[in-house]
Formats: sequence, structure tokens, C-alpha cells
Amino acid sequence: MSNPFAAPDEFSGFGPQGSEEFRRISARPIERLKEAKAMLGDQYWLFVGICLIAILIGSLVPLGIMTGPMMCGMYLCFRYRMNGIQVRFETLFKGFDVFLNSLLVMLIFIAISMAVMLPLIIFMLLMLATAGNNEAQVLGTFITIYPLIIFLSLVIYIPFIFAFPLIVDRGTGAWESVTLSARAAWHNFGPLCGMLFVHYLVTMLGMCACYVGAILIMPLTFGALFTVYHEVFNSPVNVPPATCNPNTMVSPQQQPQQWS
Repeated sequence: MSNPFAAPDEFSGFGPQGSEEFRRISARPIERLKEAKAMLGDQYWLFVGICLIAILIGSLVPLGIMTGPMMCGMYLCFRYRMNGIQVRFETLFKGFDVFLNSLLVMLIFIAISMAVMLPLIIFMLLMLATAGNNEAQVLGTFITIYPLIIFLSLVIYIPFIFAFPLIVDRGTGAWESVTLSARAAWHNFGPLCGMLFVHYLVTMLGMCACYVGAILIMPLTFGALFTVYHEVFNSPVNVPPATCNPNTMVSPQQQPQQWS
């Protein structure tokens, strides 16, 4: 199988559109899932474990203290794999090398989420309290408020979608990562919404199989997001990510490998 990430110009989303900082893309959600599967190759099952452990560890500590480093470590694994480097499980924990920036990104995300969502949730609880035993009013409150909560959650999440890959790939600070990610995400808001909607449907189908399918699809959905980042920011494939120590030699087992 040929490497679909051999050169940036192989992506159909590349063209004169967009700005100098980032590019406009097309959604192509199914094709991106296939690209992620091709990228992972014979390390797919390793990435199943990496994504699962990253989610589990990230959820152990409140306020996203562990989530940021885990996301950075996971995306670093995808970055290595995109470079054709055999990934090791311990690479996941290299996310702690950028602990402060990743934590600050999570705190900014939580602060914005609380500022937007908390008043809405309080309003919904007050509406439910005043409804009492009126089932029609309770149902009407849920039908009105719950879709709004889902929509606002999406609007809050999308601007942060590239923040962790930027920290890993470019070594940007927390605020720069958030602002650059937000500009690029809003520039591609429609395609990102379409892709995330397909990811949601696929994940829901996976959850119907006792959650096993949802776990198995995680490397593909996260991998698809990283391929989108790669396309939007024209990330060079054969350049080591900024989180790598340039003074550290790559071991023979991790030398870039050509895909056939």
C-alpha cells in the first residue's frame, strides 16, 4: 500500500484557497477514516491501546489535568507514524514534556465551557423545577434546551480541535495554539462539522456493540482528525515535530521507514 502522506500536495484540499497560516479543506469524512487506517497500517492495534489508555488516564483527574498531556502524547504518536516511524507505547507519555502548555489549553477550554454552559444548565434546572409534575412542560424543556446544549458544545469544542496537534507539531504556546486553532477551525467550520457528525454516528454504532466497536474506531477518528490538521496547516511530513529534542538521536528501531 502506498503512503497517502508522502507529500502535502497529494491532498485534494490543497489549493489557492485559505490564508497563509492555514488552508480550507473539504469534509470527505469516510475517505479520511480510510486514510487514517492506511496510515496506522500494522500498528493499528497498538493505537487502539494508545487511544484507550489516553482516554482512561485523561479522565482520572478532574479539570483536565491529565487530559492535555495525554492528547499531546497521542497526537505525537500519530505524528511519528505519519513520518513512517515505528511507534512505541511509551511515546504516549512524551505528552508530559509539554505538560504546562497542554494544561493551560485545557483550563482555557474548561473556563469558556463553564462560562457558556453553566448559565444554560442552571436555566434548564430552574425550568424543570418550576414544571413540577407537568410532564408536557418537562418534555418541552428538554426538547428546547438539550439540542441547544449539544450545539453550543460543538461550537465550543471545534475552535480547540487543532490546539494539541499545534503544541506537538510546532511547539507553540498555549494561547497561540488556541487562537491559531480557532482561526483555522472557523475557516473550516462546515467541513469539520460534517466530519464530526459522521464520527459521532460511527461511534454510536460502535457503542451498540457493547462499546467494543467504539473503542476500535477511536484510532481512526483521532487519526482522521490528525490528517485534517496535517492538511489544514500543510504540516511537513519529513520534519521532526517540535516536541522532539533535536539533540537526541533517533534510535535505529525508530528510523523513518518507507511504506510499500
